[in-house]
Amino acid sequence: MIPPLNVLVAFPYINRSMAEALLSYEHLRLIIDSGAFTAWASGKPIDLDTYCRFLETTPLKPWRYFVLDVIGDAHASRQNYETMLARGLNPIPVFTPGETLEALDEYWQTSDVVAVGGLNAPGIDKHAHVRAVMRHAAGRKVHLLGYAGADRLKALRPYMCDASSWEGGARYGAVNLYMGGGRFESLKKADFASRPSPAICRRLREFGVEPTRLANLAGWSGGYSWSRRLSARSAASLSLDLEKHTGTKLFLALNTPVAMKIVVEAHRFLTGQPENPA
Repeated sequence: MIPPLNVLVAFPYINRSMAEALLSYEHLRLIIDSGAFTAWASGKPIDLDTYCRFLETTPLKPWRYFVLDVIGDAHASRQNYETMLARGLNPIPVFTPGETLEALDEYWQTSDVVAVGGLNAPGIDKHAHVRAVMRHAAGRKVHLLGYAGADRLKALRPYMCDASSWEGGARYGAVNLYMGGGRFESLKKADFASRPSPAICRRLREFGVEPTRLANLAGWSGGYSWSRRLSARSAASLSLDLEKHTGTKLFLALNTPVAMKIVVEAHRFLTGQPENPA
């Protein structure tokens, strides 16, 4: 049995081409994020009714989806959650800074999993905050929004989490190469001016990437670069390992059809499927 590819996509990015890309892969476990942070950052708020109607009519059939939370306003987020429940929807509620830990217990009365957001809010020690939440959860299901790091995840063992850090190869010219067993090597283009270590070369080839492909600019530039494809294979490998060995479901956050194509290719490669199925 092929384990699923865990993907998170925010509602504002789901246009026709993205929907087609998501529908094209049968081994997909999809979470839809409301896109509240994207909306807040851009100054373009998302209408709650529009989001609800999308969830009620989309052919995507997500495995899970989040409430439309309101950045910096726990009360408004709670109101949106109650509205969505009243419409017959079953969103994951988002616990945000400013709420007491007892609010978690209230959320668990209506949802089997609670998301923890606002971890990058000013004045928040996100690691201490997450540890407090996980202690209070006492085995109940938690999704950590935008929170990764193999060592922390192995220690905390949340039910779910998500991260966009796999895009580092494209955004920052760096790749976190997953070596297995929770270990990483950070690689940059300059590291390929000379031949990398035998262990790194061996791992690159295990991911289907010849080291020479990263020795020139072409390997690091463009939407379909080898560095981006390697980052996806590295992150997808970590996702598969985490779920197999700890039960934690790590979702790869993405926002374009090209990114979806790249992570699907990574998943096909890692699970031994044909690269170009008939």
